[in-house]
Amino acid sequence: IEERFPGVPIDDQPVLDWLNQLEAKTGGLVYIADDEPSDWTRVCIRQADGVLLVGEPSGSAKLNPSEQLALSVHSPSSVRLALVHDKRAATVAGTSGWLNERPGIRQHHHVALDDIEDVERLVRFIAGEARGFVAAGGGSLGCAHLGVHKAFIEAGASFDYLGGTSSGAAMMAGFARGM
Repeated sequence: IEERFPGVPIDDQPVLDWLNQLEAKTGGLVYIADDEPSDWTRVCIRQADGVLLVGEPSGSAKLNPSEQLALSVHSPSSVRLALVHDKRAATVAGTSGWLNERPGIRQHHHVALDDIEDVERLVRFIAGEARGFVAAGGGSLGCAHLGVHKAFIEAGASFDYLGGTSSGAAMMAGFARGM
């Protein structure tokens, strides 16, 4: 931007117009803001259609100034939180502290960097292409979901959301736990 617009403030209208043209031409842009609310961070937050807050679970869950700015500009429903872990763990802890500091955010994700499927799943959520499997109820017929799920998996399907009603919910809870 500095090369294309030397001496022009980053939030000047010609710069913003160019960013809008780039977004229209490419189908979307990903802005990466600074930790502190710089002029660039303000542009990123204003230009964004949605915001992904990224945190390290072992770090402080307190809102930083850039997050405060993002949440003052965007409705919580357009904000997601990704807690990034170095390695996959059987359980995670401390999520509620992060969510309590950011009430009303749309979704939160735990992403293990050692699992490419986690990263791919997050990308699908952000792109609005997440895949789900929702199972119906039906008492003892809920067991039929075992065969349906197995057939999907054997065909190469994977799911980002699992949900269900009654016995279908019980089956999906088992699948979510890796059973």
